[in-house]
Amino acid sequence: MTSIKERRQRMLDKNLAGFGQDHQRQKHSKAVTDALDVVHWSRLQLVPRAPSPTPKAVPKTGAKGAGPLDPGLRAASAGNSEALAALLRAGWDLQTRDPHGSNALLWAAGGGHLETCQLLVKQGLDPMSRQKDHRTALHWAARNGRLSVCRWLVEVCGLRPDDPTLDGTVPLHWAVWQGHEDVCSWLVHEARANLHAKNKYGCNASQWAALAGSVKMCRWLQHEGLDLKVLNLNGHSALHKAAVKGRWDCCTWLLRQDMDDGGGLGLEQLGPDRDGNRPSTMARCGGFEDLSRWLQGLEHEHQVTYSMLSPPRPDVTGQRLHG
Repeated sequence: MTSIKERRQRMLDKNLAGFGQDHQRQKHSKAVTDALDVVHWSRLQLVPRAPSPTPKAVPKTGAKGAGPLDPGLRAASAGNSEALAALLRAGWDLQTRDPHGSNALLWAAGGGHLETCQLLVKQGLDPMSRQKDHRTALHWAARNGRLSVCRWLVEVCGLRPDDPTLDGTVPLHWAVWQGHEDVCSWLVHEARANLHAKNKYGCNASQWAALAGSVKMCRWLQHEGLDLKVLNLNGHSALHKAAVKGRWDCCTWLLRQDMDDGGGLGLEQLGPDRDGNRPSTMARCGGFEDLSRWLQGLEHEHQVTYSMLSPPRPDVTGQRLHG
């Protein structure tokens, strides 16, 4: 059966087929699609897809198609320090990794199991360990809102709060994306993470918040002084990100011209990206036709207003052109 991720990518490719397909846009489009696919289910499956009030801490399998998860990694993800200690005494290899390069520390950190993390480091596992794309234990702890683990990793183990992945994603981006305001506040105010950090596509934290549709996090970022109007290297604003996921509330707030409670985005953010795609185009690509029509109306309204406010364009003789 075709996955949701595959169907979404085909829809994006179909709708964008008429526009420029340079290498950077293709990479960015894939990155956006991948990000959309992991709001509830990460590619490493470090958290359950639909957690119940008492979620199972250990997935039944590792990466898709990789078979059962290694027993040591399973114990780490569950925070079962006794089982992990027994495995170590029996000769289990502390350096064991899953197919994505995640070791036991990354699994334990993603689950918020501080004592298990401490045991692993005490046994000799490098706290600076990275998976293949350079995500660290701090990325997973921040992503899942594990504040105590974040503190320990930075204050005791010495991890850098702005350590980037290969695509430039920092722990703050993931914490914002998942709406963990307490972790975000600690990262910025105590760990001194860079609020204005961008990934290699030029996205700052506001675009991660918009992708998740979190007005709460957009407000927090604005209050902290982040520029919500930034355009990434492909010309995408936070509005583009919110639109492609059908985030009505976030789109509305971002466009609200209210100094006390509004994003203040306008004509530039409603404009086309490098491939000619406006927020309305992105909404249509995502299958959100009503949102697309609403955004189209605003785009037209802003364009008319801008043309009315702009001075008449002079011709080559210096005379004004009217009409």
